Amino acid sequence: MITEIENDSWQVRLDKSLQAKVLNDIEVGGVIFLPHLKFDLSNNEQKFLESECADEKSKNISFDLKSNILRGSNCEGEDLLELNAMISRFAQQSHKLVNSLFPLYKGALQMGRTSYRPKVTEKRKSSSVRKDDSKLHIDSFASQPVQGSRLLRVFSNINPVLPRVWKLGEPFENVADKFLPHISHKQWISPRLLRMLGITKTLRSDYDHLMLQIHDSMKQDADYQRTVAHKQMSFPPLSTWVVMTDKVSHAALSGQFLLEQTFYLSPGAMHDSKLSPLSILEKKLNKRLVL
Repeated sequence: MITEIENDSWQVRLDKSLQAKVLNDIEVGGVIFLPHLKFDLSNNEQKFLESECADEKSKNISFDLKSNILRGSNCEGEDLLELNAMISRFAQQSHKLVNSLFPLYKGALQMGRTSYRPKVTEKRKSSSVRKDDSKLHIDSFASQPVQGSRLLRVFSNINPVLPRVWKLGEPFENVADKFLPHISHKQWISPRLLRMLGITKTLRSDYDHLMLQIHDSMKQDADYQRTVAHKQMSFPPLSTWVVMTDKVSHAALSGQFLLEQTFYLSPGAMHDSKLSPLSILEKKLNKRLVL
């Protein structure tokens, strides 16, 4: 489901009926697409439309607004300060955008990391199939358990020429039905040990374990990747879109120069928490997955 919003401001103004539709569409697993919403770069920032600003060893340039720490760039001096300011500005504008799109969530959203992806998608090297984002997957992060929280993400294609091309897969319920019978439901390593060893930043819940198993299994199943029903979506230059990537099956096929902001949202803050992956999995398995 693609819901298009004709808006060119990071402070969106919607009437009540459209606001209700946007809220419903994001929760059921849709993509909110703003084709005319661009993130403006200053003249000095145009130089960052070069892959050389990323460290060779890093997949993305990562920024934490809370600590003001930027990682993954080989920029130095004034260039580093300007890159930091650009990504920080995107984080702040993304926060403004989601607060205006989803006023129900205001105050409940927790800001995660911001990333800048200057590398050509097709040329990004992955150390394993599990890390290959060109395969259809739902998002689950091995080192960052979320305890059932939703992953609400803002993407902006700042490439002035090339589109960002995604593949969108089947509904989450179908994905769960496909993979739940074939994955391990038991955590074989203690969540406390994983945290103590620094493998995870917080305790990995049964929910996080299952979501990670589904994520990995989707990417590793070549037959599934080849045969599953999907739709290709081309996000044009200088456009923005918002999606809950823990529920929407997606894959990045091509593009270069993308900004992304992650927000965490408790299912309890949703309009309908029964639409969350946590609630869907708990209902299918008839047990609690987060204590």
